[in-house]
Amino acid sequence: MLTALRYRNFRLLWIGVGVSFAGSFMQQAALLWHVSLLVPDHKGLALGLVGLARVVPIIVFSLLSGVAADVFDRRKLMFVTQIGGATVAAILSVLAL
Repeated sequence: MLTALRYRNFRLLWIGVGVSFAGSFMQQAALLWHVSLLVPDHKGLALGLVGLARVVPIIVFSLLSGVAADVFDRRKLMFVTQIGGATVAAILSVLAL
């Protein structure tokens, strides 16, 4: 069942994906917590709008990202998108402070 983990590159990919998902989940939890502290009234509406603001770009850019994955080198594209996500997370953390 775990024979794929014998390959070094596959293990590195899984470790990277695990770290990325953990960071994304922590960022989402911190963002929702921060919004719930900042908005004393209508917390449900504010949290729903935050969720909507996170989902709409995924829906809008899904088709473009599929085309980009077909046109560009996937490894470089993954590096660029991960660096972009890390940059946005760093900006959010600076703004939260």
